[in-house]
Amino acid sequence: MQSQGAREYGVLKRGVIASGVALMLALTSCASPKTPARQADPIDQITLKRRACYGTCPVYEVSVASDGSMRFVGHKYVQLHGVAHATIVPEHWQRLLAAVDDADFASLQRRYAPHYGCVEGMTDQPWFRISISRAGKVKLVEVYEGCQSTPALEAASRLGRVIDAELDTARWIGVGCEVGSPEAWCY
Repeated sequence: MQSQGAREYGVLKRGVIASGVALMLALTSCASPKTPARQADPIDQITLKRRACYGTCPVYEVSVASDGSMRFVGHKYVQLHGVAHATIVPEHWQRLLAAVDDADFASLQRRYAPHYGCVEGMTDQPWFRISISRAGKVKLVEVYEGCQSTPALEAASRLGRVIDAELDTARWIGVGCEVGSPEAWCY
């Protein structure tokens, strides 16, 4: 039979061990993980495609890769019909990435059109589509510009305007074209 002192020692020993384990668990839960959290794949390419309206809205597609290489394809109501190539400097690419983050692009839905997340405010307006490619996976957001404004729609529209500005699409679209607004007419 165990003596009273031996029993108390065993209880004390178990309590110390349990406290040590609890302390160790508490400390390791605050420590940084051995493997860092997986970062989202970097963006490989950003593409903006503007489609027709009932009128003379510019119709074109412009894309830029992470290395700064750009491709513009003019279709209708633009100064340059056909393909043009250019390069942007890294600062423009960084501003595009910041604009994608500001728009919270990953949270935007696939389509903003009548019956798809918007109430039609005007008819015969242009469409645009933004696509972002990451490690071969593409996310598309398509917007009908006749939708009544919502925060998500504003974010997508603002991103489209930033893409146009940072890639200087005005040099190929021409004078008198107001892209990215309901008044997108070429004179």
